Amino acid sequence: MPRKIILLIMTLLILPPLFAQKGWQKSLVNGELQYVPGNLPANKVFKLVVSPPEARAGSTQAEWFPAKVKTLQASLGKTLKDWKFNTEKDGSLSANNTFQDGFGTKYSISYQGGNLDGERFYIARLISSNDLILLMKYAFQVEGVLKEARQALLNGELQSAETPQPPPAEAAASKTNPEAPELPADLSKMTAKERRQEIQRRIRTAANQGVRDEQVEKIFVWQGLDVLVGGMDTDVHVLFRDGTIYTDCTTPLNDLNIEVSRKLEPQKWSTWRREPSGEYAYYRVNRKGEGAWKILEGKEPLKAASGERPDNIFWRFAGSAMFGSHKASIRLLPDGRFELFSSSMVSGDMTGGGAGSYTGAASTSDKEGTHSASVIVGATVGGGSSSTVRDGSKNTGTYRLDGWAIEMVHDNGYVHREQFFFDEPDKSGIVLEDDAYWLRNED
Repeated sequence: MPRKIILLIMTLLILPPLFAQKGWQKSLVNGELQYVPGNLPANKVFKLVVSPPEARAGSTQAEWFPAKVKTLQASLGKTLKDWKFNTEKDGSLSANNTFQDGFGTKYSISYQGGNLDGERFYIARLISSNDLILLMKYAFQVEGVLKEARQALLNGELQSAETPQPPPAEAAASKTNPEAPELPADLSKMTAKERRQEIQRRIRTAANQGVRDEQVEKIFVWQGLDVLVGGMDTDVHVLFRDGTIYTDCTTPLNDLNIEVSRKLEPQKWSTWRREPSGEYAYYRVNRKGEGAWKILEGKEPLKAASGERPDNIFWRFAGSAMFGSHKASIRLLPDGRFELFSSSMVSGDMTGGGAGSYTGAASTSDKEGTHSASVIVGATVGGGSSSTVRDGSKNTGTYRLDGWAIEMVHDNGYVHREQFFFDEPDKSGIVLEDDAYWLRNED
């Protein structure tokens, strides 16, 4: 690769993380590091708070992280949905939610934590006003701020805290999930990923042989900002006229086999009722087996007309828990064709100490194919590589909107149906599978 191109890619990949934390104010508040954008509006909240690291004390990351999230969240306010804990590419754990403080104000919150130095765990939480503009303005700066915060912990700016031990009853409850279904023997032998994929396959019927529209009372689409990772978290709740509710729906509704779903994923099923206020509520059971009625909130989706053909580009963006940014778009054309686009950019310090070698990588995939490039730069090393694969046929094809589904036939032969609906009355937003996309104009 020509040296000028290597330097150009190096600049694009390495500079953003180094400059991301500029303009943020760091302070020590109640024994924790707090980072806030310097130009944050006075009536908005967007802050990264980093707790003192804790000794591993024989506990695993998977045991420590959920317990720590619960402890920290108890002082902030009651969450509005169940926690979902995710494993990021770097091995850390993350979770996001929405909570309500004592004054009734709602905030988005995300936690991220994991191994700091082999002997201690760290955890950071990002609290934000429910404001999409804030997310678009600051979310991709968080990666640099969080990297700086981890280095501050390694430098000893916060004293390590003792790892709190949960009371015996709580410790026992944390090891048992009362919602876990009793799976058929063949599923129980699979890995978690294989099991999820197989369950999704089994709960599907042939096209439009599942739920009928007349069986449905109402659908709620809840969306919250995942401010630490960047992007939107989407949950679809389907209320049936028989008084049952199916939560976190990711399958095209008209292709859902209710009976099989109830057997294989009973944790997604519950009951709903109307409150005296007219609001809808459902009975939610937490991981400890404790149940309570929760008010349902969210938008009412709009299904596409059969054969409808929009002429728009919809896009989404996301980040990673530690570094990197990703964006993707789907272009739906009036002639029934579609085009997919995605790009990602990541960079990092190979040594973790801030003075070693830095690496960066970027890739794009569109109708022309997939192009990727990587660079490494340091005191004694430097170089880069790039590659192009002419596989653009995977990103183009024909589509057909069919109620709550989109049928996609890729030019490389891949055929599939996914959940699809508009989440705004003016059709400026869509949900594809379980990802939210926004309308954009072509550049």
